[in-house]
Amino acid sequence: MRRNFILLLTFLFSLCSLSYQFIIMRILDQFTMDEILGQSVTLGFYLLFMGIGAAYSYWKKSEDPTRRLFRLELLLSLAGAFLVSLMYGSYAFLSVYASEFFQAKGHSAWNSLKIILLFQIFSAAIGFLSGFEIPCLQGMLEKDSQKSAMNKILGVNYLGALLASFTVSLVLVPRLNLGVSSLLIACLNLIGALGLLFLQNLNIKKRILAGLQMAAVLAGMWMSAASFAQIEQAYLKIYYLEIHNDHFSFENFKTLRTFVKTLPSVERYVTPYQMIDITPRDWGYEPYLKNDFTLYLNMQPQFSESSISLYHQTMAHGGLNLAGVIPKNILILGAGDGLLAHELLKYPEVESITLIELDPFMIELAEQHEYFLRYNQHSLVDPRVHVIVGDAYAYLRQSQNKFQAIFVDFPFPNNYELSKLFSREFYQLLRSRLSDDGFAVLDAPIIRFQDPSKDEIKPLPQDIIVSTLKSAGFPCILFYGPVEPFVFVSAKAKDIHFDYAKLPNFIENRVLLNLTNLNHVLNEADIREDNVNSIYKPKRFR
Repeated sequence: MRRNFILLLTFLFSLCSLSYQFIIMRILDQFTMDEILGQSVTLGFYLLFMGIGAAYSYWKKSEDPTRRLFRLELLLSLAGAFLVSLMYGSYAFLSVYASEFFQAKGHSAWNSLKIILLFQIFSAAIGFLSGFEIPCLQGMLEKDSQKSAMNKILGVNYLGALLASFTVSLVLVPRLNLGVSSLLIACLNLIGALGLLFLQNLNIKKRILAGLQMAAVLAGMWMSAASFAQIEQAYLKIYYLEIHNDHFSFENFKTLRTFVKTLPSVERYVTPYQMIDITPRDWGYEPYLKNDFTLYLNMQPQFSESSISLYHQTMAHGGLNLAGVIPKNILILGAGDGLLAHELLKYPEVESITLIELDPFMIELAEQHEYFLRYNQHSLVDPRVHVIVGDAYAYLRQSQNKFQAIFVDFPFPNNYELSKLFSREFYQLLRSRLSDDGFAVLDAPIIRFQDPSKDEIKPLPQDIIVSTLKSAGFPCILFYGPVEPFVFVSAKAKDIHFDYAKLPNFIENRVLLNLTNLNHVLNEADIREDNVNSIYKPKRFR
């Protein structure tokens, strides 16, 4: 019975330790937008310091491994409870007072690596503490032979690590914010510590002392839970407003803290698919503070109140003008906010719009949130609009429907999961869903200007996009929009150009200025097979 209970604790402690590492990886992905580098470095540091902790534990042996493990789990409970708050708070503080270190965040591998390495102190601390666990647990199984004890401990430990990957990725993070997830895991550490308390033969005095220690840890965890929302808001406000100050003083810090607390809160929603942040209107005064609301998906900007019409009118009316025809049936991939559908519904010739959105909560926001309703005018409940919640890639692969027009509005492909939506295979499926005379308009994440003082990014996003579209078999490609860029493609080769006389009169003047061909993007693109983005050989969009 005792042996099985120890193995159960081994499983629990392994699950907790690896879960903390997965949470650290998630946070570093927010900081740098470099998921693979963050995961690789974090796991490397965790294993390194876990080994150092194990070696130190063997070198400094304890007469009572159960008592040592009890204190260790109390420390891990506190570390886990404060983990996310400390990382958010540290990032916010350093981005204000060490802004040069955070410049061009996520735009280069070296800059990402600097930030990732800086925050490995958290991975190293948890790894070091976790390294003590296995020697202590092995010592508790002293009735078994040493070899048998170690085999059982390691086997159960690896099983706990496996469950941690599923628990964090599929259960906690998709449904809860990172602070709550880390706090729940810390509670598991504390439950394990309570189990260890019952395994010890302690007199009344020592049991009271151990109980007081647990009570102190619980108080610390409560403080962490109570302060997390405030720390997260401070982090989000400083991140989105890009507040910097080169000179630190305690008086300056107090002023900054008061200023940040008086700002309206950022709305954060965590769904199984993404983090949705909406910054409020009227944050302050221009030019330092932004005055309109902005939508961010996974901390990447999608649109702001001032860019809504420029972006969506350029995409919708510019694309239809280039096509020279108003399609009867349209497919929209993404754009669950309803803003693009609103622009297309202005044409009475449009009979049907099918909209595919992965995240049902985005549909809910589009139908209920006052910011969205002000601009989409309840477009998603229009009888001509048919909303399907699902994956765009899967829909194209499974559907047999043909469309005269397809509009593709996806977030910037800053990770390999999103890059598949800019792949040759995706574009080939897209082409197969177009009618013989059909066309598509796609958001084009291109780089318009390069800083000559910095190394050029190679390949450029437009090199990848053009090479991939050509490889997918599109004979007609045109980039347009110097401010908000898009790419127009058609199933047949034809001469395409803007017919400004046929543009609707409700288009804003600034949109008219954005309806300009970007011929140089196509002419200067480095078109070659090496630049083709494929799900089998993905490219990194920088």
